Amino acid sequence: FGLVVQWLSAAAGGAAIAAWGYHKRSLSRSGALAAAAVGLATLGCSLRFGAVLLAFFFSSSKLTQYKEAIKEKLDDASKKGG
Repeated sequence: FGLVVQWLSAAAGGAAIAAWGYHKRSLSRSGALAAAAVGLATLGCSLRFGAVLLAFFFSSSKLTQYKEAIKEKLDDASKKGG
């Protein structure tokens, strides 16, 4: 019973984080699908692995948005969600 709950929670958590990233335009559709799969795998294997992955995702998303207007002026090829 414990493993079933762990993997169902991992699937829900991975899907929720992927949906959040897609909604915030941090992820493209294919990126969100990949994030859901990787989230399922890491959260399902270990909560510690999942916590490290979530810390990386949230910090990199915030750092990408940091001074975004300045970065867009420097690089015309930059795009959001890809």
